[in-house]
Amino acid sequence: MPIQSTVEFLTVYGWAILVIVIAAVLLFVFALAPANIPPYSCTISSGLSCKAILINSNTITESSLLLSNSQEYPVENVMISINTSNAGSASATCIPDYVLPGGSILCTMILSGSAAGGHTESGSINLTAYTCTELSGSCSNTVLQRYTGTFFAKVSSGPIASLQPSVHLSAQATRVPAGLSNYPVVATVEIFGYPLGGATVEFSAERAPSEISTEYENTNSNGNATVYISRQNPGNVLVTGTFATVSNSIYLQFYNP
Repeated sequence: MPIQSTVEFLTVYGWAILVIVIAAVLLFVFALAPANIPPYSCTISSGLSCKAILINSNTITESSLLLSNSQEYPVENVMISINTSNAGSASATCIPDYVLPGGSILCTMILSGSAAGGHTESGSINLTAYTCTELSGSCSNTVLQRYTGTFFAKVSSGPIASLQPSVHLSAQATRVPAGLSNYPVVATVEIFGYPLGGATVEFSAERAPSEISTEYENTNSNGNATVYISRQNPGNVLVTGTFATVSNSIYLQFYNP
């Protein structure tokens, strides 16, 4: 009888237990895993969007923002200034210098005042950026645009997740037959230890006559951006990927097959 009762209980209430388990998993992924990121809200006028804002007060009060270029054209030279309710103001040049549509932008600055940990700061955001009239490549014709927004954020008084990204380059093999066209090299960008989609990676390949498929490429939702290298003659090629002043490289050795 006890066994039968247990089976009947699981049959009737098993779906409810499953829902609770799924809810617990979602709570961990979206609440507990990034628990070191204090609550925030951040909105910006059309053209740029705000993904996150962090304020940390220790020996200094520092603010970091993660933005996205939500326009159909690239932007460059993004500048930011913020004014807070209690912690003063700050201005900074954001990185990277050139951002494709959908690309991510990082802004970090030291505020002129101080704020107590656990306190909620609010304030205004002002941004300027040059919008390119070309869809790719460096900007030869630009228009200065201005953006405004507001925010509130709970101040952290201890270590918080840094907005400093990491860049890693990989290839299926580093020894490649010469004459092979479009050999893929993947750059992976992470932030908070998670893949960062929309990061505009700048690629370069040293040692002519190597060819590179693109100079700029956004990462996908897995944080990966792929560039293709071609070389007809034997030799070593240094492929470098850069995002927000962080670079990493990989050597490819092209050999006579």
